[in-house]
Order: sequence, then C-alpha cells, then structure tokens
Amino acid sequence: MAISVGKLNQYNLEYLPENDIFREREGDNLFGKGGNDVVSGDQGDDVIQQGNQGNDKLFLGGEGDDVILGKGGNDVVSGDQGDDVIQGNEGNDQLFGGEGDDVIQGGAGNDRIWGDSGNDVLQGGAGNDTFRDSAGVNYFDGGEGRDTVDFHDLINSGIKLNLAEGTGSYTDEQDQEVAQTLISIEKAVGTNFNDELIGNEANNMFFGLEGDDKYVGGAGNDTFRDSGGSNHFDGGEGRDTVDFQNLINSGIKLNLAEDTGSYTDEQDQEVAQTLISIERALGTNFNDELTGNEVDNMFFGLEGDDKQTFCVNCAGNNTFRDSGGSNHFDGGEGRDTVDFQNLINSGIKLNLAEDTGSYTDEQDQELAQTLISIERALGTNFNDELTGNEVDNTLFGKKNLKLAEEYRQLIALPVLSELEANRMAKILELANLDESLNCLIEEIEMTDYLKLEQWNQGLRNLLKVISTEEPSPSTPWQD
Repeated sequence: MAISVGKLNQYNLEYLPENDIFREREGDNLFGKGGNDVVSGDQGDDVIQQGNQGNDKLFLGGEGDDVILGKGGNDVVSGDQGDDVIQGNEGNDQLFGGEGDDVIQGGAGNDRIWGDSGNDVLQGGAGNDTFRDSAGVNYFDGGEGRDTVDFHDLINSGIKLNLAEGTGSYTDEQDQEVAQTLISIEKAVGTNFNDELIGNEANNMFFGLEGDDKYVGGAGNDTFRDSGGSNHFDGGEGRDTVDFQNLINSGIKLNLAEDTGSYTDEQDQEVAQTLISIERALGTNFNDELTGNEVDNMFFGLEGDDKQTFCVNCAGNNTFRDSGGSNHFDGGEGRDTVDFQNLINSGIKLNLAEDTGSYTDEQDQELAQTLISIERALGTNFNDELTGNEVDNTLFGKKNLKLAEEYRQLIALPVLSELEANRMAKILELANLDESLNCLIEEIEMTDYLKLEQWNQGLRNLLKVISTEEPSPSTPWQD
C-alpha cells in the first residue's frame, strides 16, 4: 500500500497493513506500527517513529530538522538534509545522516553509521559498529564491542589518528585542519593519502590504502594491513602482525631481524618498508620471502612459491603456515612448526629427516616443499604421511595420519585432534581421544612406553601393544 499525505500534524499507521509505504510532505509526526515499512518525510521538521519489531526503511528526504526513532529490527534510515537526530536502537541498522550537523545513535547491534557532511555526533552503543565520514568536525563513540572508523572517502588529505589520546585530524580543501574526537575505537581505515594511525591499549587493527603510511601499535596484539606505499610499522608491545595480502603486483620481502621490507609496484619500482617490533607476517598471492627475528614468529603464506626462514642463531619457536606453491621453510634454532591445514586439494607428505615434502595441487601436479630445521608438523583434512627426524618431533594429524615405519604404526589414525610422537625418546603419545573416533590401532612397539592422555572410558580393546617395557605409565585398555 502506498499513501501520500499533505499537511498533517500527526498520522498513526497502526491500522494499516503490516508492510506499508508512506510519504508525508510538511512537518508531520508519523508513527509506524509493525511490519516492514517504508516512510518518507519530505519537507518540514518531522518526527518519524517505528513501531514494534519490523525491518523498516525510514527515508526522510527534503529539508528540515528531523527526528527519526527506530525500535527493533534491522532498519535503514536516511536523514537527508537538515540537522537530524536518528536513533537505531536494537538491531543491525544502517543509519545515514546526510547533510547538516546530525546526532546518530546506533544502539544495540552491529550498526553501520554514515555521518556524511556536517559536524556530526556518531555513537555506536553495544555491538561491533562501523562509522564512516567524509567531512566536518566529528565525534565518534564506539561504546561496547570492537568498533571501526573509516575515512577512506576523504578526498583532500590523509588522516591522523591517535586512539590512545582520542584525537584525530585531517586537512580540508581550504587547507584547514579539521579535528576529530574518537572514544572507544579499536579499528581504523585510512585514506589513499599519507596517514598516521596510532593505537591504544586494545588489540587494534589498522587498514591502510595507497600513500606512505605510519602505523604505531599500543599494548595489544595489533594488526596492520596495507596495500600500497612506503610504510612504517611499529608494533609496540604485544604480538603484532603485518598483512600484505592486498598487494596486487608482486610478492613481499620482509626481514624482521633487520626491520626492513620491500615490494615492487606497477612501475617496477622497489617500495621500501620499515618494520619495528613485528612478530607475525602475512604474505601475498605472489612469491614471498619472509625472514624472522629472535622472538617466536608466525608467518602465513598464501599462493606463490614462498621462502620462509628465520634468522641464523635465533632461538624462537616459530610457525609457518602456507596454503599453496612450492615453498622453502627453514626454522633455524628452537622448536619450529610447519602448518598445512589450509591445503584444499590433497594431503601432505613430509619427511623431516630428508628435509622434503610434497602435495598435489588442483591440476594434479606435485608441488615440492623444502623443510630445514623443522621439528613439528600439522597436516591437512586429507590423508597425510608425516615422517620425523632425529629430534623430538610433534606431528599433528587432523584426519587420517600415517606415521613413519620407525614408529611401528601400522594403521592410520582417524580424526585425532592431537598426535604427539617423540622418536628420540621412543615414546608415542596420543592425546584427546574420543569414543566417537571408532579407530583401531593394531600394533605399537616402543622400547620405552606408551602413553595415553584424556582418553574416553568408551575406548576399550582398541590397542594391541607389543614389546612395551614396564612400568608403562598408562594401561588404556582398563577402566
């Protein structure tokens, strides 16, 4: 039903069908009831209030200083011109202030709030809210949850933000500094210019676009994602990550021990990066070279033939995760892990004693892996074959895992959440077994002992153990 009303003081939509389209013209009070309504205020200073729980679209066009009150449901509200007051209340709302100096309150739910032009007050409330603004002196208050400010619509300059101090600013077309206030903000999206983003005590996430950006983390575990420019990253305290997966022209070279990095842009020019207090890195879909430092690093490779290595004489316990390509892993000192759980086409074959590995890609081609100084391995959701070396290995099978012949393991182990095999001490440890596995281990021969931890009482008569010396710390076939 569509209704157009002229000069009304008040109009109650309670008696109308549940899903209504309503338009008024000058200075009216409109009260929706239920259902999914579309209401347009047009000219004048209007009050529009949603009723009950519908997913309403409340559009108020034209001039006037309007008040729009949502209630329940996931609403879309547009204030258009004038100095408007908009409340989304419960639900995941989309609230647009339009022109003028607006006050917008998201309420509970994960809301998206656009201030647009004017000096706006934008408040999120409970939930993970996103604020987007392109002009004016603005006040952002995220409230509870992990909240984001997004300035990628700025067209004249980059943004400077200091979340610890709750301040920010940018330069407008008249070369005037425009101040911003930021309360309870954890995440920020920059511009295509040169940005400076400084974090607070939370786990911050900063997204840079084009431009030469400066990122400074606080006390939390921070993540910096960038897609262009010569950038400066300083993680501060915590375990901090740089993310280059959005690069579209080349892979990334990083050396965390030397605080340096670089990639090649579309003009085939090398673009330098500075990295301070960074512990983790995410590469690109090209060929990356990631080198660690003296702490426990974690590297995530994507597509491409990647070289992932750690600095010489560094004793960190490091983790390499990769999902494609023919890769080179060098763990250096410490207990280092390769993680292949993201492979989507086949299982992995690894022989840590021979420093080799391989898997099959979607074209049924074998992709070789090189593994140096690796002590731990995590397999795939397919059938894996993992062979250890002369040190204490930990091998994790996610689905079907076949151990090397040295372990005297004759049958694959389905769906073990953790399998730990220590060849040097000649100990086999199985942890977190569940009766739903319905697995059968036919024979195990260990010269020291067999150990089971956290096994379910429903697991009986599943093991036949030969040549296990006494005293064995576990007798899993007993209640």
